[in-house]
Amino acid sequence: MKNCTMLLSLVAMVVLAAGAAAPAALIDLSGQTVTAESELDTINWNKEHVFDNDHATRWVGGYAPQNEYPAGTHSRWIYVDLGASYEIDKVEIDMETAAPGDYTLRVYDGATAPDPDTDLGSWTTIATITGRSDAGYGASPDPVWDETFDFDAGTHTSHLGTVISASVVSGGGTGNWLLLHSTKSSGNYDGLSLWEMDVTATATAVPEPSTLALAAFGLLGLIGFGRRRKR
Repeated sequence: MKNCTMLLSLVAMVVLAAGAAAPAALIDLSGQTVTAESELDTINWNKEHVFDNDHATRWVGGYAPQNEYPAGTHSRWIYVDLGASYEIDKVEIDMETAAPGDYTLRVYDGATAPDPDTDLGSWTTIATITGRSDAGYGASPDPVWDETFDFDAGTHTSHLGTVISASVVSGGGTGNWLLLHSTKSSGNYDGLSLWEMDVTATATAVPEPSTLALAAFGLLGLIGFGRRRKR
């Protein structure tokens, strides 16, 4: 009876461990699919540079008609496929001089990301920044991060320049796509440029109950088979 109880306890521990969510970790987004509203130079300043783990490379969006983007009538955006569904814990952004002034961070959970130009409302907003100044930009990589969003703490930190208002959703949001959507630049620029974005997140996928049950029965069967062999 004692041995049976020990075996059942072992099985329970294995099942619980298998079903537990993984801890928050920095996601390696290099090689993931990245989509942007435009690219000024598809070779040297392409969109993949924002997620390539290299602060010396950057993306530059195509220029809007003169004075349209600073007036907020022409959006600039970029989004990445996270590769799986995650709860977003932290986002860090290294900006170039042509930085966003009014922008949001948004997530979407689904097979295909909605077009930000025609279906922005389907994205869930997890942070909103208004009135970001351009003071101090262009100093990359020191400091490396210009903006830090800590969704676990519900806080935002601006390492350079000033922000008129910042709203951060405590706990972040869940999705497999992450979007930066800007409606106004931080200065008199007609484009948008970013060096790097880092995303720390917690994977939300856990094994289905039926899968865990099969694993438990399988483990019991292996243990039973081993005991019979010893006899």
